[in-house]
Amino acid sequence: MALGNACHNDVPRQYRSTALNEKIRASFGTLATLKEQFAKAAIEQFGSGWAWLVLDGSDLRVINTSNGDGPLPVPDQLINWESAAENFA
Repeated sequence: MALGNACHNDVPRQYRSTALNEKIRASFGTLATLKEQFAKAAIEQFGSGWAWLVLDGSDLRVINTSNGDGPLPVPDQLINWESAAENFA
């Protein structure tokens, strides 16, 4: 087996040289490690919630959030609009 192929054993051919694959390898080592961490985050989430793959600076991370929360902050304007709308409902 060629050295180039040894680095890509767990990555399907169509994903081998993408920027995302490079980030995955830099952050997790292998696609298999990313899958393990993602599954672990999802399984360990108590109650309702989500597992996310996020870009944190220049690194990818797996995080989880509860209920309807997401990995991005909600703009204050949206929160204020929702509060105002509830007062008129």
